[in-house]
Amino acid sequence: MTGLIIDPSRTALLLVDVQNFVVGLPTVPLDGRAVLANCVSLAETCRAAGIPAILIRVDSGLNDALLLKPPADVAMPAFELPQGALEFAPEIGPRPGDIVVAKHNWGAFHQTDLDTQLRRRRVDTVIVGGFTTNYAIESTVRQAHERGYAQILASDAVAAFSRDEHEHPFRTIFPRIARIRTTADIVSAVRQI
Repeated sequence: MTGLIIDPSRTALLLVDVQNFVVGLPTVPLDGRAVLANCVSLAETCRAAGIPAILIRVDSGLNDALLLKPPADVAMPAFELPQGALEFAPEIGPRPGDIVVAKHNWGAFHQTDLDTQLRRRRVDTVIVGGFTTNYAIESTVRQAHERGYAQILASDAVAAFSRDEHEHPFRTIFPRIARIRTTADIVSAVRQI
């Protein structure tokens, strides 16, 4: 594992689905509040270094009209979202200067302006955190890889609903397409800029 050298002019922070509804759900290996705290640490450090924070939120549209509903052997669990559930956790923002991207699928790139936002800023490296490891994070990391972005995945700023769902992409996918580091490692590298 090599050290991190981060160029703030070529880097952006992607925080995916750090919204009230998921922060309060039971996740592993860390609970949502602990993941949120690590995402906040990343965001504050990156903002201070001039690295843009891009907050990505899931938006299902009016009456869930934008949700994909293909036939599948195992349906996604349905749950009622209380008022304010789709809002960002207040600790994360958005703050002045942050970029907000709405997505309608698991991955943050499909049919959003995320790639345009990054390329217009000449970003070639993304730091990734948020929820959940095997859905939105894995999809976003795969899509970023397909677009040629270098990636740094904050291992303790992501979580899933089961240990297996969390660990599988860390064993089989992420090491092949990203550099995996802790929040503390990333914060330290950014502070050395």
